[in-house]
Formats: sequence, C-alpha cells, structure tokens
Amino acid sequence: MSIILLGFKNKNNFANIYLAGFLFSTSFFCLSSYIFFYSNSIHLITHFISSIPSIYFLIGPFFYFYVRSIVTDHSKLSFFDYFHFLLFLIVFSGSLPFLFSNWNHKLTVTELLVKGFLFNTDIQTNSIIPKHVNHLIRPFHTLFYIFLSCKLLTKQIKNHVLYSNKFQYNLIYTWIYCLIILITIATFAQIFGLFNLMNIKSKYILFEESRVIVKVLIVAYFLINLILILFPKIMYGLPIENLQNNSSIVSEPFNRMKVVIANHEDVENSTTSSSVEKSPLFLFTDQYVDEMDLHIKCCIKELHYLDPNFQMDSLCKSFNIPYHHWTFYFNDIKQQTFIEWKNRTRINYAEEKIINGYLDSKTFLSLASECGFNTQSTFIRVFKMYTGKNPGDYKKSI
Repeated sequence: MSIILLGFKNKNNFANIYLAGFLFSTSFFCLSSYIFFYSNSIHLITHFISSIPSIYFLIGPFFYFYVRSIVTDHSKLSFFDYFHFLLFLIVFSGSLPFLFSNWNHKLTVTELLVKGFLFNTDIQTNSIIPKHVNHLIRPFHTLFYIFLSCKLLTKQIKNHVLYSNKFQYNLIYTWIYCLIILITIATFAQIFGLFNLMNIKSKYILFEESRVIVKVLIVAYFLINLILILFPKIMYGLPIENLQNNSSIVSEPFNRMKVVIANHEDVENSTTSSSVEKSPLFLFTDQYVDEMDLHIKCCIKELHYLDPNFQMDSLCKSFNIPYHHWTFYFNDIKQQTFIEWKNRTRINYAEEKIINGYLDSKTFLSLASECGFNTQSTFIRVFKMYTGKNPGDYKKSI
C-alpha cells in the first residue's frame, strides 16, 4: 500500500509521500507485533526486535506532516521540521550496538523477552535510552503528534469558506478525522498492552490477557488501509483555493486552447495573474477541470483519438497530467469511462463521414480503419451500440 501511494502525487501535492511513510512505519510495527505474539521461532523474533523498534518513532512525524500538508498546503520541510526526526535518530543510534552485537547475545535477550524476564534484568537493548523508557515513550510520542494535528485542524477549520469544492473539502476532512480517531484508538490500545508487557509476564500470558487489545490494534490499522481502498478520491488531496482566484477563470475556453497548445505554463500563469499571491493548482478546482476540458478539445480538434494506439497514456504524455487524474476526470467528473468517451467520439466522427457521403465510394472496412478501429466487426458493433443501427442501415435512414 505504501508503494502504491507513492504513485498518487503530482507536482504540487506531495502529502501522500508522508502518508506512505506513515503506513510503512505502522505496517512494520504491526508485523513485528504479529511475529512476537504468533511466531514460535526465536530466530525470527530476534530479527525483528533487533531492527524494527526505532522505526516506530517515524509514525508520529509522518502522520503530522501528512495532516499539515493536506490542510495548510505546506508539504516541504523546513530546517526545524527535521528536528521532529531527532528522537528516531537517537533511538536508532542507541540500538546500533545491539543490532551489531553477537547473535547468541541477541538470542538470549529474545528468550528473556519471550519468557517475561527482560524488564527485570540489567540487560539493555539500547545504549542511550533505558528499555522501560524506550517502550513507554513510543505511544506517548504518537499521542503528542496526534495533539499537534488536532490543534492544527482546529486552527484551519475556520478557513472552510475559502473552498468552492465543498464535496471534496468535506471528504478530505472526514477522512482526516477518521484517521485521527483510528490512530488514537490504536495508540491507547498499545499503551495498555505495554503496561501488561512490562509487568514481567511471558508473551503467552500477555497474549491471553491482551487478546482484546491486540484485536483493537489490528482492526484500527486495518480500517485505515480499508478506507484508502474504498475511497480512492482521498488520494487527490484538498483543493487549496483562494477566493480571489475564483474570478480569474477565463470565460472563453476556445481562445485559451491556443495558449494551452502553445505553452502549458503560460496558461497556469494567466489563470492566476489577477491574484495577489499565486496559489498552487490543486485537484480538483474549476481551473484544473477547465484545463483538462481544453486538453480534450485540443485532442478532438487534432484528431488524436483516431489513432488506433490512442490510450489514456497518450493523454498523460501529451499534457503531462498523471494517469489517475485522467481516471478521476472521466469516471467522476464526466461520469463515463475513457473507453466510452473514446468510442463515442469516434462514432460521432463516423456519423459525420457517413452523412457527408463517405460510404458512397468507400467500404465499411475503410471507414472503420479511418475511425481508429482495428477490425470492421468491432466498428460495426460499437456503432450499433451508440446509434442503434449498423452503418449500412444508418446510411439508408439518411
């Protein structure tokens, strides 16, 4: 899921990079917990407890940076933002001696942890932070960043009047609230589980007494991933709009189309020239949809859709707009798939050719080829689907 999310970004919005980091960190935490509770292999558990723990301290910062990127349009990290990773670096540095220690020593530590004796010994797995503190500060570290995120949301909620796309605004904020609730539930569950763990109990007794806590953790993190799958529109981010930019939408798209063809960057500059401060073009503002409409009109005017190899990738390469943006544009804004649009446009072209007497001297196969269809049978089938008649009957009806 983290890898997939890295593809859901554009030149203005890198918030999904932080979300990918958040899911990557939580996934490793869940995986290490699963291995600890369910695996009977001391060697496998040893691998995870020696290399994974410090990664947990990335969950909070990535979570906060994701929320901040969405609600404030501020995805770049400043110099002071890197201090949020300081605790991770400290814990990671302290774990290096144990990470590169003798394998037999690691096995001994793992056996003590499994049997519930580790916290009652002088053995340390981190040379900088004591093991009790190391474990306890993890959930409270996450709670701190949850608090920062809530404070940020409270501050930004008053700006809701700046957004004309209310549906997308409400969707994104609902998602963020759900994300905060789920990560908060998971964090409190981890706090209760850690207190049980440090109460000198073996992992088997711990699991029996913490079975509900483990299930709560599983469900919370599972729902985070499930929501992303069920509502992919979340990936498009929040449309950051200034009110003064709303008046800058050009009312003559056909005049703008020439500008789009000549220089894509000039269009971006012209759509915001009247604003005091240029705002990044986020999805899916009226300006952005308007530009995509212009690209489609340009494509129709230059007959690109008649190329037999014309696919959505062609639009991506021609206009430098990501594939998933075009998917959203056709499916959600135009309420049709790309294939439906392409076939409908080709059939409109075929109808025009037939009306102008094309079939008086040419064959169906020739017309199919000129309209971008690879076979005559496909052309006739699609033509009948949209007109209710095959090309011959359509010609007679004219």
